[in-house]
Parts: sequence; C-alpha cells; structure tokens
Amino acid sequence: MKFMISFTHTNGEVADRVPRWYELTDDEKRGLGGHLKELADRLQNEQNTSMVFFGNPDDARTVHLDRDGNLEVGDGTLLDGDEFVGGYFIINVDSKEEALDWAKQTRWLVGTNEVRQIVTPEA
Repeated sequence: MKFMISFTHTNGEVADRVPRWYELTDDEKRGLGGHLKELADRLQNEQNTSMVFFGNPDDARTVHLDRDGNLEVGDGTLLDGDEFVGGYFIINVDSKEEALDWAKQTRWLVGTNEVRQIVTPEA
C-alpha cells in the first residue's frame, strides 16, 4: 500500500512559542539538522524515497477554474490558516498503521503530518 505523508508547519501563537531557526544556537541547529539527516537517510534506506520540501508559502500561487470556465490566478496557498504544507514523502508499507508509525517518527516540529493512501482510479 502506498501512502503520502504531508507535513505542515505552524504560523501564529503556537509556533511563536517555538524558537525560530535564527534564534537557535549553533549546537541546536546541528542537532536538528542531524535529526533531519537521520530521518532522510532512514527514508532513503528503508523506503527508497526522500522528503520533498516546498518553498515559502508567501510565494505560493493558486490556479482556480470556476464553473464558467474562467481561470483565475491567486496569491497564497490553497487553504488559509495557521498551518501550511511544508512538503511530503511517499512510502510503500503493508498497512495504514505502519504509515502512521512513519508519520509519528517524522513529526519533530510544531505542526501536523497527514497520512493519505494513494489510490489508482478505476477506468
């Protein structure tokens, strides 16, 4: 079974209580960077996949097709709120529970991991 695990980051009150990258000491940055490298290595070795990271959500644009056939380009992310998608990875596991275990192991910043099974539509 294939699953996509997206990871979000949080803006706002909760995130403001978590130190920003520039506020961390060099040792703290190395520790978090080491943790991320360890996760990336495990994903590569155990799942033959890697994390995909998105750029700044302030630079996002959306394209919307309305019922009248008009295409509109808007500023910002698809959904408004305190959380924004930071990226994703795709894994191939035997069960949803195993996918949830990966989501738990890769949640290390304030935010949410969403676990969604990848399905193939029938023709």
